[in-house]
Amino acid sequence: MMLSQAVQLEAREAWRLRGERLRHGTRGPGIHGGQHKHLQQAPPRHAPWVTSGWVANRIIEQIATAVLGEGCYLSYCDGNTALPGSGYQSLHIDSPSPWPTGAAAAAAGEGFPARTTHLIVNFSPIAVDESRGAIEVWPGTHLATETDADGLCNPQTRDDELFMLEDFPQFVRKFKPARILTNLGAVCFRDARCWHRGVPNISQTPRPMVALIYNTPKVRATGDPHLTLAKNIPAAGAVATRRYEESCQPDALVWGSDCRGEFAAPNCFGVDRNARFTDDTIDHLGRVSAGLPPPRRHIPPHRL
Repeated sequence: MMLSQAVQLEAREAWRLRGERLRHGTRGPGIHGGQHKHLQQAPPRHAPWVTSGWVANRIIEQIATAVLGEGCYLSYCDGNTALPGSGYQSLHIDSPSPWPTGAAAAAAGEGFPARTTHLIVNFSPIAVDESRGAIEVWPGTHLATETDADGLCNPQTRDDELFMLEDFPQFVRKFKPARILTNLGAVCFRDARCWHRGVPNISQTPRPMVALIYNTPKVRATGDPHLTLAKNIPAAGAVATRRYEESCQPDALVWGSDCRGEFAAPNCFGVDRNARFTDDTIDHLGRVSAGLPPPRRHIPPHRL
């Protein structure tokens, strides 16, 4: 409940910041979401908003290990909010495979189509039905290859900003969309290669959605793009003060020291939670990058 309040209370602030920092337009002002009221809005990274129920969840970590193998790690925590009146995003994938072709897979000793390497975990702190903009996914598209439909429908090689359904009827014939409806407390898992898009939220309530990404350890050595993205949500003063705890990977996700105990929950499956901590306030909405004052530590109880 607290996380729901936090992300909804901040939706208006994130929308205001969008005009000053393109990150909040979900890849800028283009057709991918920004001008259609789909915000890339990270959840808070301090107590009391961060709990072991989602950053160290036993069920989530068990499934991640089963899909990705032992030693999988968390490399990303962000989110998307569909504001009331939102439109359609363009169809897109979140990450290609490290081995998008048969030749690349063979050179890496991998099968083809490639196995799952990036597992996305989505959940919302509110119940989500079609009226609140439940995400649209296209099951099976994560296994499309460069030989499928002469490559026109290959999520690995298409420019998603140029992908329009009406241009590729063979895609529509082969794959069918589905909407992911989730009760409060439910999570969904999807391969990062799966085509999907945000859709209209016709309710009067902002629909927040948290996104965690777990990865197979093999991609860490090849330059995992999600670890780079993790640096986009810094502590407000950490560049100057260097008050990060440096006992782990320098590209680990940054969290407030006040939620350190949530990551200490029993780790039954050996998942690398990949966290470091700071005493600074986490700038999860990117205020400093927008040229604004740093955020306050505690979220004020504004009303939407």
